[in-house]
Amino acid sequence: MANALNPNSRPAPFPGAAVGASVTNQPISSNWRMTARGSLNSRVDIYVGKVAVGTGITAKLQHSSGYGIWADAKTVAITASTDKTVSAVSTTTNTLTSATHGYTEGQAVAISATTAVPVGLTAGIPYYVKVVDANNVQLASSISGPAVLLTSTGSGTITLSAVRVFTIQHLMEVAGDQTHLPLRSSARVVVTTGASDSAQISDVVLLVED
Repeated sequence: MANALNPNSRPAPFPGAAVGASVTNQPISSNWRMTARGSLNSRVDIYVGKVAVGTGITAKLQHSSGYGIWADAKTVAITASTDKTVSAVSTTTNTLTSATHGYTEGQAVAISATTAVPVGLTAGIPYYVKVVDANNVQLASSISGPAVLLTSTGSGTITLSAVRVFTIQHLMEVAGDQTHLPLRSSARVVVTTGASDSAQISDVVLLVED
């Protein structure tokens, strides 16, 4: 998603969000209060990089009535990513080679590896593409920033994945949504996966309205 994670045009990341790692059946956000002087309307944007889907991955908005019992409210399916294999890494030019990668300048991507990503990069963290040519890219930590310096070529199978966003929205004023969240409830976002599934969380952004 081009410029999906531009820090100049989006809210700050959700505090306490599980970012950078592949998650399985666990909360990926801190809890927040939905009602009783908390937020009434909310939207959670979940940014993901590499996603492997076997039986199915779902992001869920859950709520608690305050007794430690969490119930599912709204859900969204997270689909498999289209990954590009990196065939070569140059520590001289700080480039990654991927034939006909198709990325555009400034596009947000995440990197992963079966063994180790190139030193200088972190798996799951969003980077911004600097297009060298149709087969080579550099990665930057910000859209206008310089290419990240690479000091090793990494090992194993290295892949790039376009960062995509999946949204869960709850609107208290819309008929039907009110029943999902009881008064004085807390909410959280959880990703559930099957045994062969994995989702690389690149960012979690929460927007609320009191």
